[in-house]
Formats: sequence, C-alpha cells, structure tokens
Amino acid sequence: MVTDKMPQNFRYIGLLATAIPEAKIVHVKRKTAAVCWGNYKQYFKSKNLGYCYDLDDVVRYHELYENLMAFWDMSIGKRIYTLYYDLLTVNQKDETSKLIAYLDLEWDEKCLFPQNNWRRVTTASNVQVREKVYQGSSQQLKHYKPFLKALLDGLDDWLE
Repeated sequence: MVTDKMPQNFRYIGLLATAIPEAKIVHVKRKTAAVCWGNYKQYFKSKNLGYCYDLDDVVRYHELYENLMAFWDMSIGKRIYTLYYDLLTVNQKDETSKLIAYLDLEWDEKCLFPQNNWRRVTTASNVQVREKVYQGSSQQLKHYKPFLKALLDGLDDWLE
C-alpha cells in the first residue's frame, strides 16, 4: 500500500492506473475554497508547488484539477473511490467503514481514532493528524474574507 497526498497527485492517475491495474485510488474531495485556501496558506518545500503562492494561480490550478478528475471519473471511475471530506467529519464511522470496505481491508475500531496512531508523519499536516476528526476546518478561511479581495467568492458555498 502506498499513501501520498501531495496536491498534484491527480496528474498521475492515468500512469498509476496503467502501471498498476489492480490499484485502488482514493480521491478525497473537499470544498473548493477550503482546498485553495489550504494550499495557499501552506509553505511547501517542493518547487513543483509554486502555484500555491498566488491565490489566482491556486484557483486556476484547482479548475484544471476538477477538469482532469472529471475525465478520470468518466474513463476509470470504478477504480476511483471519492471520499467527501465534509461527510467524513459528520459521519466518521459510516464513511470510514465504506472506505475500508472499498479497500478490502478488515475493519478495526482504531480506524475511528487516527489521532492515536503515533507512527511518523512528515507531511504539512503532521500536527493536524494528531487531532480527532473534527468539523469546521473547511470554514476557517471565512475569518480572512476581508483580506481576500473576493478571490474565492463563487467557488462554492464556503461561507455556509
């Protein structure tokens, strides 16, 4: 099993699907504005993520991602499991159970307590993974609305 959650991984789905025909792909879908804001506010070491440092570029890049994911969904949709982040925070047990079933893994109650897993994490979210699954993180950016010059308005209902 391989887990890699870098923002640009969607570009490699075709290669992955061809190289590893039995691969199951998990696509975590989150509100557009929350994704764009999350990428913008994060410092990434990789030079391949330079688009993250300009909010206009982040929004345009996200549109490219949406278009390519729509293509993959039409092409190999049965091999892609879409996990909706906000549903996971509301119905953690049900959504986690569905994901575990899709992956043909055995259920373990520990799946409901990811914050208790103390393995090494070296991603940008290394602190967040030590917290319980919680609601509302997609709404954190609303506090910055006065400073965003309407760049994220209209992407989705990000101020619900």
